[in-house]
Amino acid sequence: MRSAAMRRGATKASARPQAPRGGRIPASTNGRESNARRCYGNGLVRVWAVSDLHVDYRENAEWVDNLARQDYRGDVLIVGGDVTDDLPRLDATLARLRDAFQAVAFVPGNHELWVRRGSYDCSLEKFEAILACCRVRGVQTEPITLAADGRQVSIVPLHAWYALPEEHPSSLYRDRPGADDIGLGAWADTHFVRWPEAIKGRAWEYFAELNRARLSRRYTGEVVTFSHFLPRLDVGLLGRRSAGAAASERVRFNFSRVAGTDLIERQLRALGAAVHIYGHQHRNVDRTLGGVRYVSNCLGYPSERARGLLAAARLVQVWPPLTRAAEEAGGSSAPAAP
Repeated sequence: MRSAAMRRGATKASARPQAPRGGRIPASTNGRESNARRCYGNGLVRVWAVSDLHVDYRENAEWVDNLARQDYRGDVLIVGGDVTDDLPRLDATLARLRDAFQAVAFVPGNHELWVRRGSYDCSLEKFEAILACCRVRGVQTEPITLAADGRQVSIVPLHAWYALPEEHPSSLYRDRPGADDIGLGAWADTHFVRWPEAIKGRAWEYFAELNRARLSRRYTGEVVTFSHFLPRLDVGLLGRRSAGAAASERVRFNFSRVAGTDLIERQLRALGAAVHIYGHQHRNVDRTLGGVRYVSNCLGYPSERARGLLAAARLVQVWPPLTRAAEEAGGSSAPAAP
């Protein structure tokens, strides 16, 4: 539970939710609707997932533009964070996707909370501005319920932040004996993420507490949860990649330091999730552990795709579940990235 100091600091930082500075957000009736639980009408609805779009790269922006030109108006897209740290660009990207899909659900990643241009006092203030932007655009950051062909699914976003090993036992950190670990000095968040004093060293707790109300709800149908950060380390394996890329890759930073927190795992299990979507690691994984399907589907960086560390990107259909034959026939695919 958050201390009184944490609550006071959070209240101060979040007292001025606003549209991104430097870019005007058009007025929208969607911005005045509640983001709370909603039920969409019957019909064929598919739920797709992608994360780590990094649209600051031209190739990635072109892929998103191509995706937005497709007809997904009956479908829902889950975007698991790390679109861009530029808020006007984030707004424009979410707006394009919102026009292409029946609904878009989103959680910010660590890149979104970078404070680099002097526009925000701290990352928490920027987080609130992102949520305000989503409300205006009608992008869902709270749970929604979908109905299709007599079936229902509830999509539950889980806000989170990673726990460093020195901060809390929920950290996913694992030592790598003999590894040449260059430490947090090379991690961009060290330089670009700024927390108010009340939550310094405890951001993982603050964001976990934001989910408390949605954890107490009862949901209809299957539950699909999603976060930006990893819920457990054994879904952080590198996934499929070429033998050449595996042989040539030299990782000097121990990513498990900043991978996530097992508080996410506890929360998704408490919700009875059938599927959990996550990102952050820029390695794609689709595996089932303990009855939960874990899907990481990152667009990532063009250089990672060129080196074979990530396959050509596609959307992954996470609901309704496809048969293996349908997946192999390309039933879960969207246009590939450059």
